[in-house]
Amino acid sequence: MPSGHIPNSLPLPFSSYLEPHKDKQPYSTYKSIPELKATLADAVGGESKLAELEDKPVVFTCGSGMTAAVGWLADTVVRESEGKEPRGVIYDEVSSLRTYCRDQLLT
Repeated sequence: MPSGHIPNSLPLPFSSYLEPHKDKQPYSTYKSIPELKATLADAVGGESKLAELEDKPVVFTCGSGMTAAVGWLADTVVRESEGKEPRGVIYDEVSSLRTYCRDQLLT
């Protein structure tokens, strides 16, 4: 697999959306809605940048296509709490990052 990343992508590990794990309960709950919004804003460069991206689609992906759902749900919950339609999608093809890299090699 080539090194690099998907163009225009930003890293945000699934654990960023969750309360820190406690003894014997790793990552059992999401952060509060205000904390989730702050997490999303910080990831894109602040509140003003998040506002600029308001009408843009957001694609959540990961190496396996599984943990992207954590970010998708966080974004959806924040938007619905503000009366907005969901905008996110999950790139759910099995092994999504490997598939993306393979496709880039073929083009």
